[in-house]
Parts: sequence; C-alpha cells; structure tokens
Amino acid sequence: MSDPREIEEFTEGDKGFGIEKATEFGSLKSFHGYTFFGLDELYLIGANCTRKIWLMISGEYPNVDSTITLSKQCCSAIGNAIIKSIPTIPSSTFEGSFRDVSRKAKPMRSVDWIVFMQCVLPTLVFEQLVNIYGANAPQVEAIISFVIGCSLALQWEIDEEDLAKIKSNLHAWHIHLKDNVTPNMYTVNFHYLRHIHDTIEALGPLRGYSTRSAERAFGFFKRHVKSRASPGVNAGNIIKRQLIMRNFERVYNPDELLDEQPEENDYSVEGFPEAEMWDCCEGSIYDFLEDFDMREYIKKYWHNQFPDDRALTAPISTTIRVGKRLFMYGRTLYRCQKYPSTARNLDTLVRLVLPTRTSGVNGTYFGELLLFFVHEFQGQERPLCLVKLYSGVTVDKYGTTTRRKRGIPHVHRRADGSTPGDKLYVTDVENIKSYAGMLKSSLVDDRFYLIYPEMIPGDVKVTELSRV
Repeated sequence: MSDPREIEEFTEGDKGFGIEKATEFGSLKSFHGYTFFGLDELYLIGANCTRKIWLMISGEYPNVDSTITLSKQCCSAIGNAIIKSIPTIPSSTFEGSFRDVSRKAKPMRSVDWIVFMQCVLPTLVFEQLVNIYGANAPQVEAIISFVIGCSLALQWEIDEEDLAKIKSNLHAWHIHLKDNVTPNMYTVNFHYLRHIHDTIEALGPLRGYSTRSAERAFGFFKRHVKSRASPGVNAGNIIKRQLIMRNFERVYNPDELLDEQPEENDYSVEGFPEAEMWDCCEGSIYDFLEDFDMREYIKKYWHNQFPDDRALTAPISTTIRVGKRLFMYGRTLYRCQKYPSTARNLDTLVRLVLPTRTSGVNGTYFGELLLFFVHEFQGQERPLCLVKLYSGVTVDKYGTTTRRKRGIPHVHRRADGSTPGDKLYVTDVENIKSYAGMLKSSLVDDRFYLIYPEMIPGDVKVTELSRV
C-alpha cells in the first residue's frame, strides 16, 4: 500500500497531487490528516462496493474479466432462493431487507446491500462460485475476504485483533482485484476500503459516525413534505411539529417503550436482571407431558450445575413459573413455540453458545425455542428455556492453501422442518445470543444456511450435539 497523504498536503496544499489549496479543516486544532474526514460505511460498503460486486457477478460488464461472473441462470437461482427464504427469516432482526437481487436490484437501499453482503455473498453467491470455479479458487477466497473485512468493520466493538483482520482481508481483496480483474473495475471506493483500518484507529468504529440515523430522518421528512408551491415552509412546519412531539414524549413518557409490552405479569429472577419473563403464570412440569418430558430435561440441567450427583437423587420440584415471552438485555424480545406470535415469519430460531463436556470450552449451536420458564432447586432459582437443538450443522470449507478456512454454517432439513437427531435441551436463557434465520440454498433443495445479525464467515466453530 502506498504511503498515505501527509498532514502538510492538506494544511498547505499539493498541486502535484491535485490538492490545489489548503483545506479549511486544516486550521482546526482537531485536524489530524486524511482520516479526519472519516468513511461512511452505509454508502462505501453498501451502495458502492457491494452493489458494484453484484454488477460484476451478474454480468453487467460483458467486456471485462471480473473473475466472479455467474450466468443469468445462477443469478436467477440466487434471487429465487432469497424469495423462498423470506418465511424462515425473522422480521425486524436484520436492518435491511432481503430482495430478489436478480430482478429488483435497482430499488435496493444501502442497508439492503449491506445485508446482502453479510448474508447472501458468503452463502448463496459463495456456493455458486464454488460450484463453478471450485472451493480452492482464488476468487472464492477473495470474495469471502471482502465479506470478512467489511463485516468486522461494521461491528460496534473492534479490538486490535479485529483491526489486523480487517487490514489483511481487505488487502487480500485488493490484491485480487489489482492482479486479476480488468483495471477499470477498480473504482475509488475499492481503494477507500484499504483505509478503513486507519480510519477506525483514528475515529473509532464506522457505525459510530454512520449516516444511518440521518437517512432515517430524511426518509421521514420525504414522506411528509407534500407541498410543491412552498416546500420550504412545509418542511419547516414538519420539523417544528416533530420537535414538539418529541419533547412531549420526553416529558410525559420518559421511558422509551417497546412496541410490545407484557400483558400483565412479568418476572425477573434475583441475580439475573438482564432476563425478564413476560406474561408469567404458575404451572407444573406435567402440564406439557403431551409434548415433552420436562422432568427429564430439568434433572439433566441441574445435574450439569453441580460436581456431584445430588440432582439425580434429590427430589425435583414440579412447580415452574412459565413465561410466554422473554425480554433480554433491555432490547430483544424472544418468543417460543408453545406461545407463538401471529407473525408469519419464523421467529423462534436462535443462536446459542453452550458449555460442552470439555471444561472451559463452549460451542455454537442453533435451535428453536420451545418454552420459557423459571425453576428452583435447593434454593437456587434460574430463568431457563427448553430448546430443540439442530443436529447435523456443518460449515463449508474453502481456501487456496492447505489449511482450509471455514464459511457459514448450514443444516439439512426435511420438508416438515425436522431432522433426525435433533435434541431437546434445557439451558440458561443467558446462553441465547441472537435470533437466527434460514436462507435456502440455491443449489441443494434441503440445505439451509443459518444466518444471524453481525455474522462473520469463520466465526462459528460448530460443535457436535453429543458434546453438550
């Protein structure tokens, strides 16, 4: 990478590089060089780089060598798989929308392109590239390097290890473009990607100064400004009304509330303030005998909590406190299959991190939430959940070296949604990490990629169910 611009080039100017005169920002005490201007993740990664990559993939540039071009049939298969997957992707979990990119790419917003980058490039596009070019093809590794670098850069918390990975992965993508792709495909936005790690070092995570919140405000005012004769006056009135309403809400509704609230009883266990059981009622473990043997799973849970066998010999209370919904960390509301919502989309699939039989080692698992409840044993009360863990979760491997890299987890499911070997398991609700969805493969009918917010290829080290 060439040396970045020196601060004097901005404060004094450098006509040899097209900097005709000193920038006005150079007079500020806070000015520290080219990273002062920041980079907007929404447009850089979303509307520009990812959109450009899809245009290269879909063959919009017929007379260039992009190394990642797919046929129209492959692109159509990707679009169809996205549409078929909408019922298995929870609503409001991802900030963008999943659209048929093969037919409706033009109306896609920047947030939609970012979701496409995080969830579709490393899954549906990845499998098509592997099918045509092979898992060890350099363009396959390059496209996943782009996804890893950008996904890491979109995190709210970034450490030194993340910065090193951002730099190395985006450099790998840059080298592939420079060495293998027709030069006019390398735009200035691809060049900006190489400055992301320096910008984050200077200013912090990209999400901290993104234009996302401003874009939401622009959308609001665009929908409400109707006047053609006096749009300025109309906009001013809308802004004034909005300020008045916000102030009213702040004074009379000081607590920012969710759209959904507990109907009546909510319950928190002492020592677990992050977990709230909503709409609770007293119940018994025998209330659910038609569906599952709660006593067996609860006994196994308590047995795992102690170094001895007391849970196997001591009497287990049959009383439980059942919650219809679970509110975690003040921001996420989970639902379970026993008390389903009215949503058409799947909203009970989650990603969990669970302890394994190997001391100190945790594994990543995916499963469906069946029931939320609180149970007490020998004076210890815990907020728990019964979950059906998916079996057969695997990760595709790729790479040009002998040490293969891991991609995104996927699972094979029957038409009725079941798979032999699924395991019912009771665990602490704090082990639930996020909602998850299933993205249907564009090549294999019964294969589904397991996607979740802020996922990064290689992040999931899948562990066998037998180790739980």
